Amino acid sequence: MNTEFEIKIDRSQKDQNFSKITIQERNDSTTTIQTTLVEAKSRKGDDLLIKEWTRKIKNNTTTSSSSDACNNIIGFSADSSLHYRNGNYISIFMRNTKEFPFEILQLCVGNHCLVYEFESHKYIPRALKEFLSDDRFKVVGIGMEEVANKIEGQLGLKISQPRDLRTMATKAHDVRGDYYCKFSLEKLARRVLGGEWRKHAPIDWRKDDGTTLSDDKIKYGTVEAFLAYDMGKKLLKN
Repeated sequence: MNTEFEIKIDRSQKDQNFSKITIQERNDSTTTIQTTLVEAKSRKGDDLLIKEWTRKIKNNTTTSSSSDACNNIIGFSADSSLHYRNGNYISIFMRNTKEFPFEILQLCVGNHCLVYEFESHKYIPRALKEFLSDDRFKVVGIGMEEVANKIEGQLGLKISQPRDLRTMATKAHDVRGDYYCKFSLEKLARRVLGGEWRKHAPIDWRKDDGTTLSDDKIKYGTVEAFLAYDMGKKLLKN
């Protein structure tokens, strides 16, 4: 996802649930994102990690000025392993890939990201349900109405205020209604934020030993959610 940007990951040696993602731009400006990872096979309590993350975000929202709408934006993307090099499924066996269930949710507020991997039958922590259904937050991403409906059907996870970035960009840029309808997240980011955001391929879903998500998956998952947040922040100001 980078020709003008260098993206690095520093994964905590003490606790693999925590990583620091650094985006280095050509002009030497740097963005650092703190990512919390919760994996389907994690032995650490999912509820506790997610509860701590959502509590931190809500506290920041409560203590910030009510006029600071940026704290009420959640950058959001959902993903599955279908098109990854060592994913859980092979796409040639899938007749309708749009119906394939999501396996990861990626959320970002400011410089804090949550990457949550789950199994389709997995219990969804209450803290995450309450967070996404909190109508104080606008959840922004690509095709969010469709994504929100799919997530609610798959997981019973309701997103109270979904906002589609392509629709937001159409209104902000005063272009015809279908102009952005086919834009990917990366392509839309180039228009809204500038720069060249491109994800290199292929990307591994998991590390070779299968024990955890690959560094690339965590790195690019974080950046996708951050781009959604950053675009939402800019477009909502227009």
